[in-house]
Amino acid sequence: MKTYTEFLEEAYGTGKRGWKPNTGTEEHDEVEHQKSGDLHPSIRKAMNHLSDPKNYAQALQRSKVSIYNRRKMQNVHNTDAGERWIETKKTLDPEKVSRVEKQSRGIKTMPIIIKAKNKKTGETVSHLLGGNTRASKHAGEGVPVQVIHYEHD
Repeated sequence: MKTYTEFLEEAYGTGKRGWKPNTGTEEHDEVEHQKSGDLHPSIRKAMNHLSDPKNYAQALQRSKVSIYNRRKMQNVHNTDAGERWIETKKTLDPEKVSRVEKQSRGIKTMPIIIKAKNKKTGETVSHLLGGNTRASKHAGEGVPVQVIHYEHD
């Protein structure tokens, strides 16, 4: 049986080690924290759905892993990961930057992106739910992220 890391390496050719998926209710506090902010209507609907811990845990289980680089991150709301790390880290909390730089060689939890689609209009919007500092640090080389897909009418 393959390990999760071996699966990622084979599926995406990343050769990356040290990334693990979110499970259970990790980062669920971000749903509550962010849903009161200025959000795209599709993301707000997704956040309202994910505010129930059971829905959130199920969404993580069904999430797909995708590799995001800086270019892909430029189309994601709520992150600076599309910018160069050397510039981005100047604007982030120094404590988080220090923690993430120390984690670079260890096991890191994947950032989470919500990708919400309006079935009526076909519009799709992506929003980083958790892991901004990790995504910013590693987007230059491509970072595996968990993508939660959410569709609504």
